[in-house]
Amino acid sequence: LTRCSLPSYSVIREQQCRSWADDKVAKGVALAKAGHSKEALALYKEALAVDERNVNAFVARGALFANEKAFDKAIIVFKKALEIDRTHQNAKEYLKMCKDKMQVAENAFAARERNSSSPSQGGREDRLYQLLREERRARKDRKKKREKEKRRHKKRSSHSHKSSRKKSRRRHSDSDSDRSYSSASPPRAKKRKRREMSGSEDDEEYRSRAKRGRRVEE
Repeated sequence: LTRCSLPSYSVIREQQCRSWADDKVAKGVALAKAGHSKEALALYKEALAVDERNVNAFVARGALFANEKAFDKAIIVFKKALEIDRTHQNAKEYLKMCKDKMQVAENAFAARERNSSSPSQGGREDRLYQLLREERRARKDRKKKREKEKRRHKKRSSHSHKSSRKKSRRRHSDSDSDRSYSSASPPRAKKRKRREMSGSEDDEEYRSRAKRGRRVEE
């Protein structure tokens, strides 16, 4: 009799997660075709939460961003999909298409900025130009925020370094003063002994003088 090799628990679990994620992606694609982009995006997120390396979920999410003219987000998602599977044909084609459209839109936007006095044509082009303007402003704002955060971090680090230096100097000065005081001044016990010894010597001198006076009187 030959033993049949059964798959391990991890393999079965991985297969179940992959099939469940594929079902979520299929439902999301149907919703995206029907025009429900928010619900489709939520399903793609659920699929990636279960299976982080699901290429179909990344490709479907990127296609959704591309249909909404968010080419920069779509390019990022398609690159992640190709990092997982370099041979995925749909991811390659969508990535190339998004890059071409992004380049065309940027060129058109630059030309329109140069000829800003020309009247607007309206429609989807105006919406695309507006999105590109907002994207550029958002990039500038992000860059400014990063620079501000770096400056604040540098100030905080320098301030904390200075305060730690001051504290260490104070500790050293306090320890030096304590040492000098302990070395210069004798302890209390020695002072008390000295006082007692001086008092006893004075008493003995007084007694000896009294005895001498009595002898002289006699």
